[in-house]
Amino acid sequence: MKPSRPGLACLGLATLSLSTMELVAKTIAYSLHPLQINLWRFAIGSLVLLPLALLEIRRRGITLRFDDFRYFAGLGVLCIVLSNSLFQASLMYSPASTVAVVFCANPVFTVPFAFLFLGEKISRTTILALVLGLAGVFVIMRPFSAPAGSLKGVLLVLASAIVWSLFTVLGKKGIDRYGGIVQNCFTFITGSLALLLLFPLFRAPLAAGITPASLWPLLYLGIVGSGLGFFFYFQGMRLTSASMGSVVFFVKPALAALLAWLLLGEQIGVHLLLGIVLIVAGSVCMYLRPAGLSSPGRLEAGARIPGQSDESIVQEP
Repeated sequence: MKPSRPGLACLGLATLSLSTMELVAKTIAYSLHPLQINLWRFAIGSLVLLPLALLEIRRRGITLRFDDFRYFAGLGVLCIVLSNSLFQASLMYSPASTVAVVFCANPVFTVPFAFLFLGEKISRTTILALVLGLAGVFVIMRPFSAPAGSLKGVLLVLASAIVWSLFTVLGKKGIDRYGGIVQNCFTFITGSLALLLLFPLFRAPLAAGITPASLWPLLYLGIVGSGLGFFFYFQGMRLTSASMGSVVFFVKPALAALLAWLLLGEQIGVHLLLGIVLIVAGSVCMYLRPAGLSSPGRLEAGARIPGQSDESIVQEP
C-alpha cells in the first residue's frame, strides 16, 4: 500500500524536530544547569502530550493503578534522571553533531540487554550491527588524538545511549498495553518529579538564570522536541508503517550533523563522516535482521515484533 501523504508529512516533521534537538539544547548548554534544562524540557513535553494521553486512555479503556505508576516511575528514572541528564551534560563538552551521531548508535546497544532481559537470540547480523556501531563510536571518539574535553563529552553521551537502550528494552513490557503516547507522557511526568529530588544534591536552580533568551530554546525543546516531535512520529507511523517510521532515524545522524554545520558552524571532519556511515550501517543491519528475530525495542531499529502494533516501538527522546 502506498504511504499516505499526511503520514509522510508527519514523519518529515518528526525527522526535522528530532534532528534539531541537540542543536537547540547546545545553545543553552553553558547558560543553564543540565538538570534544569532536562526538567523543563520534559515537564513542558508532558503537558503537550497529556491531553492526547488522556484521550488514548479513554479510547483503550485503561484504568491506571499504583503498579502502573510505579512502572512509569522506573522508566522515568532511566529515561530522564539518568539517560537524558547525561545527554544534556555531554553537550557541555562535545559538538552537537557529535552528540547526535553517537546517541543514534543506541539501537545496536540494545542487543545485550534484549538478550539478558527478553531472551532474544543473537544472530550474526546483530553481532555485525554491534561491531559496526561500536566501531563508529570509536572512530568519533578518537581516543588517542581527541582533546580531553571532547572525549569526556563522547563518553557521557555513550553512557546516555547505553542507559537509553536499557530503557527501551524494559519499556517493551508496557508499550502494547498503554500505547506510545500514554507511556511516554507518564514516563515524562514521573521522571520529572524524580529528577526534582536531585536538585538540592547538585545545587541546581529551578528557575534562576532563565532569561527571555534561554526561555525560547526551552519552550522549543519541550513543545517541539519532546511533545510535537513524538506526536508527529506516532501519527506518521500510524498512517504509514513502523518500517517507514524507522527511516526517520536512519536520516537523523546525517541531517543533525548537516544542520549543526549550517546553523552552528560546527566542522564535520572525516572521522565524524566515517562514524556516521558506520553507525547508520549498524542500524540498517538491525533493521535487516532475519525475520524470525524480534526487534530489540529501539525505534531506530525499525523492526516490529510479530503481532506487535505500529505504536509498540519506543522512540527517541
